[in-house]
Amino acid sequence: MEEHVVSTTTVVINVLVQILNLAIFFFAFKYFLGDTITSALEEREHLMKKLKGAEHEYNKIIEDAKIKWDSMISEVVEKQKIIVKEHELVVDKHKKEILDDAHRKAEEIVKNAESQAHQIKKELEDNREDSVRQASKIVVKKMIGSDENLKNEYLTSLVREIKR
Repeated sequence: MEEHVVSTTTVVINVLVQILNLAIFFFAFKYFLGDTITSALEEREHLMKKLKGAEHEYNKIIEDAKIKWDSMISEVVEKQKIIVKEHELVVDKHKKEILDDAHRKAEEIVKNAESQAHQIKKELEDNREDSVRQASKIVVKKMIGSDENLKNEYLTSLVREIKR
């Protein structure tokens, strides 16, 4: 078998050629694709940071919305309580007005009834007196006959007794 002897110079030349190839490849890669890939990677990194910031911003907005929601619910509940209290006051005022009106009308009815009762009592007393006089006149007329002085004296004494 034959042996190939590789000289040191050949090895050094091969290494230098490989280094030169690698340098050419590196510069070609950097010149044609390097800037594009680097800028894409930087943009991606920027977008990732922005996305993290957006997620944080989103969470903050959601938290603020929840706080605002709770605040609005509290305000609505407070307004509801105020409206209910105002309604109760209006109802109580209206109820008091109705009761006062009913009480006033009841007092008027009682006064009218008392007045009518008093008037009827007076009419009955007056009518009783007249009825007694007429009945007495008839009785006295039959008993006494035609003596007018005796009749009048008798009637006057009867009226005095009735008034007592």
